[in-house]
Amino acid sequence: MATINGNITTTQNTTEGYIEALVVKNAFETAIKSLISAKNLFTTKFTLQGEDGDLIRKITYTYEGGVVDADTGEVVPSEQRGKLSHKTHELRIKPFKQAFDITDKMKRQNSNVLTMMSTGNAETTYNFINDSFYTALRTITKTSEYTTFNWDAVEDALATLNLESREGMFLLVSPKMYSQLKKSAEVKAANNGEIIFSGQVKTVDGLSIVISNKLADDEAIIASKDTVVYECKNDATVTTDVYNELEKETFVTKFAGIVYLDNEKKAIKLTKAV
Repeated sequence: MATINGNITTTQNTTEGYIEALVVKNAFETAIKSLISAKNLFTTKFTLQGEDGDLIRKITYTYEGGVVDADTGEVVPSEQRGKLSHKTHELRIKPFKQAFDITDKMKRQNSNVLTMMSTGNAETTYNFINDSFYTALRTITKTSEYTTFNWDAVEDALATLNLESREGMFLLVSPKMYSQLKKSAEVKAANNGEIIFSGQVKTVDGLSIVISNKLADDEAIIASKDTVVYECKNDATVTTDVYNELEKETFVTKFAGIVYLDNEKKAIKLTKAV
């Protein structure tokens, strides 16, 4: 999870454990980097690294007010006077860990067991982050209904957002939804364009289209990279405990952070009308 920036630390109890923990570290780092690239669909922050506490307090301010003609010489009416409201939302960082055991017998029988276990460890970590990202996306509150999923349905959703620019935004669809979408003339005529996100297949009117198997067949989401944030509190550490008498080693990966919905300004869910 915290290995997005490649920072892995290693601790050990014995010299043998130190060497093998380094093997795990290197395999973990290599695998996670191949899974997570700079083309992620979310933003990683390190606001709380090096700071005491594990609480994120997010305050959203809303200002409402009007502009009036000053030539009247009258005071600004109460309904036009500026008013400020705010909402406070608190999130708590969570610690996570994985563990696996490797026996002397396993190493004798298969020299690749350490590397392959580490790779599986990294893939499980990546899948956890990825699943958390989609869970956060599904908490988006704005929705736009469609009857037939085509480019007109996408434009209707974008019109609801009322944005001047689509820069940095993406449309996330399942493979089945994309098969429907590419029948639209706008999608057929579009070039692939610059690949900005992992899984991107097309760019239409500045909106990147990204395919994902994590979405249901009738599910589509418009968002931007700053819609969902992964707040990394502690980078991953790989610790090994050697039990010589039991002829086994235990490897533990620990990390701490949270994935959450941060900014809905450029985000909306497309849902099928019932």
